[in-house]
Amino acid sequence: MLPINFKNKKVPSWSWTAFSGKTQYGHKRGWHQGATLETNVKSDTRKRQIRAPIVRILQDYALGPNEKLISNGHLVGWVRFDQDDKHDVKNLRCIVIGQGTTGWKDFTGVSWVEDLPPGVFYYVLLVPPAKQEQGAEQVYQRRGVAVIQGEYLSFSGPSPGVAVI
Repeated sequence: MLPINFKNKKVPSWSWTAFSGKTQYGHKRGWHQGATLETNVKSDTRKRQIRAPIVRILQDYALGPNEKLISNGHLVGWVRFDQDDKHDVKNLRCIVIGQGTTGWKDFTGVSWVEDLPPGVFYYVLLVPPAKQEQGAEQVYQRRGVAVIQGEYLSFSGPSPGVAVI
């Protein structure tokens, strides 16, 4: 997807209107019946940002072929970057937007034989730290979406809501 240049206006990175082209992740698009939306994601329309707790992706993973997230040779998730941001995977953080136990392939549209192990998985926005001015609050930018097995996310420690611009 290519970012749209709005000249004098800034569109948030998490907005579907930030990029040109068709945005489609799965053949059924939308949430599967078994998915639950996260309630800690808040929008601030005046500042054009969302605020949500930040979650770490555990470092024991690699990006495999066909958008697979692999750990120790096993499938642990699916990743789709908005652009070519694969070079920065170790700095990725995420914001949980939902969770489920079934239906992730309907959302992603993948046709792999492999499946995630049984258990909870999370629908997330991938958000690395954005460049910031000195002394300013750390902010994050959307770089893609993912579905990640719950045990590969770290919810430990206090995580105040961070700004995603």
